[in-house]
Amino acid sequence: MQRELPYDMALELGYEGNHQAHQLILGNTDTFANLATTDTSISADSLRYINKACATCVSVGNGLSMTVSNGFGNYAAGTAKLEKRFSRGLQFLTAYTWSHALANAGTSLSGSNNLGFPDPTNWGSGYSSASWDIRHSFTTSFNYDIPFGKGKQFGANMNRVADALVGNWHLNGVVVLRTGVAYGLNGQSCQGQWGRCEPDVIAGAVANQAPAGGRTPEQWFDISIYKVAAPLTGGNLGLQAMTGPPTKTLDFSTFKDFAVTERFKFQFRGEAFNLFNHPVFSLPGQNINDSKAVNPSNNGQFGLITSTVGGTERRLQFSLRLAF
Repeated sequence: MQRELPYDMALELGYEGNHQAHQLILGNTDTFANLATTDTSISADSLRYINKACATCVSVGNGLSMTVSNGFGNYAAGTAKLEKRFSRGLQFLTAYTWSHALANAGTSLSGSNNLGFPDPTNWGSGYSSASWDIRHSFTTSFNYDIPFGKGKQFGANMNRVADALVGNWHLNGVVVLRTGVAYGLNGQSCQGQWGRCEPDVIAGAVANQAPAGGRTPEQWFDISIYKVAAPLTGGNLGLQAMTGPPTKTLDFSTFKDFAVTERFKFQFRGEAFNLFNHPVFSLPGQNINDSKAVNPSNNGQFGLITSTVGGTERRLQFSLRLAF
């Protein structure tokens, strides 16, 4: 739905959705049913259906890894876009998207969706927020010719020297504000054989809640609310219950034109990527066994962010261009 607005602007609202079926899963087709037991002699291999049904067959070990087409997913999004066509020296495009992507399988680009199926006998049990799910995304881009200099709204009669210094400057930029992707936590020492071992979330707590002092790279989420799964269970957290660090960047550039003749023109360009050097963090530690509360001898990296996404640090570049 589109609506024309004053000042050469237009507003657009929309809905987008799709359904994916018969997506590829690299899965284990000789599977087993979850079993809660304290008998450590029982292995997943001993529970696999083909191994149990054919006692005289050669064991297939860890099962049969095969590509199957049982993957499916859904995507729904509400979008809003405000666009100003170039006039009076200004043009911009602003867009916001709320979306939710769900799937029971990963992709070759995004990696695994959930690192396992809670019920190994049911591919549908892996249906959850996809690993490429970004719930909120806001972007805006703009171009602005500063109305100062010879032939402009302000300073139209300035001399050549002044115009060379302060006239004919142009600005543009791209702002990106985006929430993080969905991801899951890994449990440890679930009693029995489980398709997926999750941590437990203590009663009254909310998964992915921030620490009392706020989120920091040293502790991105409140690690105190997660415990080793209760005896004879696979944990209660659920798949992809966490949200990773957001993206907040501004790419900004400024240009200055120097007219030599009507045919020849120099242009100075100064460009900054992630101008304010806001870090784009990688995902925090996801294994509860890395929590010192669970394992005092371990590295304590549960909930800890140890790196940033490569190539997202601030970069500056300058150039001089000749146009003719």
